[in-house]
Amino acid sequence: MRFDEVLQEHVGGFGPYQWGLYILIGLSAMPSGWQSMANNYLVGRQQHWCNVPALSNLSHARQKYISIPLDRQQDGSDRYTSCHYYSLNYSEYSYEELMSWNRSVRLNGARRIKCDSGWVYDRSLHVSTLLSKWDIVCDIDWQGPLVSTIYIGGMLVGSLLSGVISDRFGRKVALMAMIVIEFIFAFAGAFMPNYPLFCICRFAVGGSAIAIYIIALVYIVENIGAVYRSKVFIAPFFLSGYAVLSGLAYGAREFENLQVVMAVPRLVFFSFFWIIPESPRWLVSQKRQDEAIKILTYMAEVNGRTMPDKIDFTEEYIKNDTIDKLDGENDSRTKGTIVDLVRTPRIRARYFIMCTIWFVTAVYYGLSLNSGGLAGSVFVNTTISAVADIIAWLFCINSIGRVGRKWPLVGALIFGGIACLLCIPFLYQRNLQYFVVILSNVGKIGAAASFQIIYTYTSEMFPTGIRAVTVGSASMVARISAMASQQLGQLDSVWLPLPSVIFGSTTVVSGFLALFLPETLGKKLPETIEDGELFGTKKYDDQSMEIAQRNGRIHTATDAGHDNHGYVVGERLKENNEDSSSNVKPNYDNLNTEVTRI
Repeated sequence: MRFDEVLQEHVGGFGPYQWGLYILIGLSAMPSGWQSMANNYLVGRQQHWCNVPALSNLSHARQKYISIPLDRQQDGSDRYTSCHYYSLNYSEYSYEELMSWNRSVRLNGARRIKCDSGWVYDRSLHVSTLLSKWDIVCDIDWQGPLVSTIYIGGMLVGSLLSGVISDRFGRKVALMAMIVIEFIFAFAGAFMPNYPLFCICRFAVGGSAIAIYIIALVYIVENIGAVYRSKVFIAPFFLSGYAVLSGLAYGAREFENLQVVMAVPRLVFFSFFWIIPESPRWLVSQKRQDEAIKILTYMAEVNGRTMPDKIDFTEEYIKNDTIDKLDGENDSRTKGTIVDLVRTPRIRARYFIMCTIWFVTAVYYGLSLNSGGLAGSVFVNTTISAVADIIAWLFCINSIGRVGRKWPLVGALIFGGIACLLCIPFLYQRNLQYFVVILSNVGKIGAAASFQIIYTYTSEMFPTGIRAVTVGSASMVARISAMASQQLGQLDSVWLPLPSVIFGSTTVVSGFLALFLPETLGKKLPETIEDGELFGTKKYDDQSMEIAQRNGRIHTATDAGHDNHGYVVGERLKENNEDSSSNVKPNYDNLNTEVTRI
């Protein structure tokens, strides 16, 4: 008897038991969401200026007026510098002289020197951050954005290892292990004595947080019927973590306290060890039939269903062993390499275009996660950023199955790029910075939508033999570019609009490049290199129609896809959605993807 047949007909495809699992497992993704955005607060910007011990008993405003130089900014305004002060013997002046200080007279000819007694920080917004804890400012201010780069690097490793660990040890064990690891390192980060150890903690948190998300997604998919898989959404849980984080950070404005507040809720999920069962689908794949049947029987009872007296999955063992052997034989003959991506002209051109889109989208999307760099309240900006992601998600699930993949991608790229370019005139207008916030988040909608579409689009456009290497190499490009984006954002110190010019123009160019890509919705997926080279041409469509008429069926790209964050999980778990349910060991490689929020 087939596993999906038992699950759908006897257990219930999506009954009360699965609803309970869905909510519990979905909630475990919320902390992953707020950890992804936490650097906006942990590395939040704090105004700072040189500490002058002789003036420490004066107000901050008076300290700056007396000792801190004013520098002309790129937007034409004058601001107190953060890294220099006027070298005078301030202890020689009386309190009355300091209170009646005349800068134009007293500082005339005074020498500017670098801060040599530490810094004073404005603690009105953030009581403490990474910057104020270890003085990550001035000559070493690049270490602040590096934390985000390291976090994304952890996500890269975690996304690669999550599938291996969960396949080897089981979904439940892997999920619990990642929850424990995230808690330990998230909690420990609050008490690290130095910057390098803190970075190690953030790397581990990034890896475990994304692993939790991916494993949770796979767990849910494995425990529901095939007809419901395209309707499973994890995004509401993940994105709600963004908004929740704003409240947490508003209440805990200290560097250490915020990390503790983000870590402690993970303790609740330790109860999963006793509440959730191992995935019965995984147990069957490991030939642990009795354990799987026991869990399925309980699920059926909760769902008000009755299991048959006898269930035997032995036939599936034989089938899976046969499939594994055939896959091994086929891999040796048909598995492509990255060389195949550049061997033929049409595939090569499309691969170049897709890699360009992945790179540009990931850079802009990674940079847009830095809501703390925008004008206004970081708490409000983070919430707006979450809303932008939700809008992008809703756009994708309502468009790619109806309109297709190509035109929503083109529109999202050009839309996002233009919004980024429109920020430029307002960068120099201090009283119009709210336009920058609005346009930046409008641009993020385009970037987020593009990022969701390209996973499905890329996997459908290239032939079976090189599909995995295409998505894998392209996503690797995206991960690297997302890491680099945190440093590229510092280019505004060279010229204020430079990041907007680079990201906006390259995103628009990518949108026009996408015009040269073929539509995949409703098309037969290419199987061979020859198919891939012909894909998108009239000749390929004619050949596909002939095959369909001869065989009476055709496998096409449908609206049941998945996106880069696993927001929508398609029914096509392997190559073709109609055949996937017969194999108890579906290939979830395409779900093993990162969240560059994340």
